[in-house]
Amino acid sequence: MIPWVLPASYNTIGDIMVVVGMLVVEIFLLLQLLPRHGPSVPLTRMVLGSTLLLGSSGLLMAIAAAALSPTLTNYTVVLLAFNGMMLVPIGLWFIMLILLQDRRADVRGWFWPTVIMLMAVSAELLMGVVFVVSDGTTPIDVSAVAAGSLLSAWFLWSMAGTMFALLLWVRLDRALSVPLLGLAGSAVVAPWVPVSPLFGLALMAAVMVATLLAIARGLSLRSGPGPLGRIGPAAAVVIAFLAMTTTGSAVALAPSDLLPQLAFGIVMLGTMGGELLVLVREGLRPSAGPAGAVAGSDGPSVPSAPASSGATE
Repeated sequence: MIPWVLPASYNTIGDIMVVVGMLVVEIFLLLQLLPRHGPSVPLTRMVLGSTLLLGSSGLLMAIAAAALSPTLTNYTVVLLAFNGMMLVPIGLWFIMLILLQDRRADVRGWFWPTVIMLMAVSAELLMGVVFVVSDGTTPIDVSAVAAGSLLSAWFLWSMAGTMFALLLWVRLDRALSVPLLGLAGSAVVAPWVPVSPLFGLALMAAVMVATLLAIARGLSLRSGPGPLGRIGPAAAVVIAFLAMTTTGSAVALAPSDLLPQLAFGIVMLGTMGGELLVLVREGLRPSAGPAGAVAGSDGPSVPSAPASSGATE
């Protein structure tokens, strides 16, 4: 019998609907920031999307505080955070629209991918904190709440849903998409490890074996220059799987100890954050022009000269 990883109650249905709704909004915002074709998005849209993600994190923090201490003051803070999430990004967008006009975001570095990744992961993690705290089964202790949130299905399944959506949206080479798909799959099965360690580790092992076999098959079928470019993602995934196996095995050996669970949760957090960073970085790559230039970046664009037809008029 498959053990439950979510609270078995009627309230869970409503919680799932809330999580799905917030996940849809987050994925929509991410897709607006990652152009599939053409130049990078305007800097004003990048600011708007980032502040909306940050505003959702602030709202979730207020909700978590209200769940810990349900007072009128804390619920007032929730309403203020909700209003701030709705009004502050729009106000900043208007100001940026006046100051920046149609300037494009410079996506050649790691600044914007890191900002987007931190905003999205923070929102997902805080959503896990909210539901773990409001569930009432986790002791109100920093270590217990941290471990429970990092390994909760609310957090990991939301992250996996975001990864799957971006894997469908972002154009990736198979040598990169297969390892990232395997990492996203590990987030789906990881919540079972603290609930039923042996069952969870068996699921993790199945995902790892399937991913490694797919990677090996892809490496054997492909030939040509640049083998290091194909082995790099595979090596990173192997390291991540080794870290998951080590910390997950520690959870199985000491299921009542919070330290192994916290270590396993930190490994999953780092893995999901790293995968999202890679996906966002690759999603911004279509805007990169030749010689590292960014199409549509600051400054007026110069139209290219038409190709010579070989005849003079």
